[in-house]
Amino acid sequence: MRGAITSLEGQITLTRQKLDAAEGDRDFLLEELHRLQTEKAEMEQRLSDVVALREQIVHLRDQLSVARQIENLRRNLYGAEPGRPGETPLRGVRPADAASGPDLNVEIRRDGTATILTVPTNAPPAPE
Repeated sequence: MRGAITSLEGQITLTRQKLDAAEGDRDFLLEELHRLQTEKAEMEQRLSDVVALREQIVHLRDQLSVARQIENLRRNLYGAEPGRPGETPLRGVRPADAASGPDLNVEIRRDGTATILTVPTNAPPAPE
């Protein structure tokens, strides 16, 4: 009987150690669960941020495309950009119509001076 009691006491001690270890594992597992849940929430937040960033990028690309189209239209309507060397903006200049009258011949020099050239006409000579 004493051997059986000693054997049972050993089993009880072993069972208590296992129980303590299981409780320690339970605490560890609860902490690990909490850490993983926090990490998951952070990743979900990052994912939603990435989705929001992608939507913002699409919106910005659309705006850039519209801005480029407007710039191209402006260049087509008004000519080259002002301020570029060697280019003169053509703001408000339209091609002459045949019904608008004779052309004007002008000589423009590099220094900015201009001379209006006269065009011979079929008018009678002026009296002397």
